[in-house]
Amino acid sequence: MYFKIECDYKTSGKAGAGKMFQVAGLYDYHDLDFTHLIDQGKHYISLNDVKNDLAEKISVAKDSIDFHEV
Repeated sequence: MYFKIECDYKTSGKAGAGKMFQVAGLYDYHDLDFTHLIDQGKHYISLNDVKNDLAEKISVAKDSIDFHEV
């Protein structure tokens, strides 16, 4: 599964979370919005952490998810 992910580093930085980010948007290759599947208030340290959360939410193996940061 391929997703485009928008990462917001600015908000996390203002909150004192250094190099962490929040997910501002998540879209498939058809530009369908899947952002609602991610906790937008959570600060992530890596895309792999987002993959773990998304895989659990949609019941797939995390290795089947690919992200392209936009």
